Amino acid sequence: MAEGIRARNVHHAYAGGRTALAGIDLDLSEDSFAAIIGPNGSGKSTLLRVLAGLLQPDEGSVEAAGLDLRRVRHKERARRIAWLPQSENEEIPFTALELVLMGRFPYQGFLPFDRERDLEVARRCLREMEAEALAGRRLAEMSGGERQRVHLARALAQEPRLLLLDEPAAALDLHFQVEVYRLLRRLNREQGRMVVMVSHDLNLPAAHADTVVLLDRGRVAALGAPDEVLRKEILEPVYRTRLIEARIPGTGRRFILPES
Repeated sequence: MAEGIRARNVHHAYAGGRTALAGIDLDLSEDSFAAIIGPNGSGKSTLLRVLAGLLQPDEGSVEAAGLDLRRVRHKERARRIAWLPQSENEEIPFTALELVLMGRFPYQGFLPFDRERDLEVARRCLREMEAEALAGRRLAEMSGGERQRVHLARALAQEPRLLLLDEPAAALDLHFQVEVYRLLRRLNREQGRMVVMVSHDLNLPAAHADTVVLLDRGRVAALGAPDEVLRKEILEPVYRTRLIEARIPGTGRRFILPES
């Protein structure tokens, strides 16, 4: 079984009959850094939850990180796949270290006592996310960028092969958006972790991701390298708006803006 992602004919509808996914076929290699983009309601977050094993498709099959998600126990899945939702409760009364230790649950027994190994991993993950100095601080005392680094450290504490992230840079200022993408790229390149994220931003994925998945009405409208997918003739019919396409001087990298 492949260590990347293989989805075949995936369908999912919510209560009331609203279709979210309508026959998704998707292949991503285990070394991918992929961004899922598309307009609101295109199925981005639903697809991410299906890839995480948190939603079972009504039809079709999904293999991810070497697992058949129809036939895997929760703890086994959590050792291979980490999922970070778009928003978290920031009022929980835990320090950064305590929160990151929650990521060690898949490796603990019936009684979830923290062992020395768990503490070592939690501290290492905080260090990797450049958040070691935050270990004793509570989330409510942190900036948005600091909190996001702590949540990423918690996901890393699961020691997963695959990181699934829903809008990891949402609600952050430009500095922290770039910082989060830089950290994710480093995890992908230096540690060999597969990263798949949902993004409403079109230009940050162009700068950092190696693969872009464009969704439209629950289907894959385009899949490929950023320079292949992020083209106005491909994006305009999906986003149903006129766009401007340009190149960044000195890099040749394409960027997209809505036409004013």
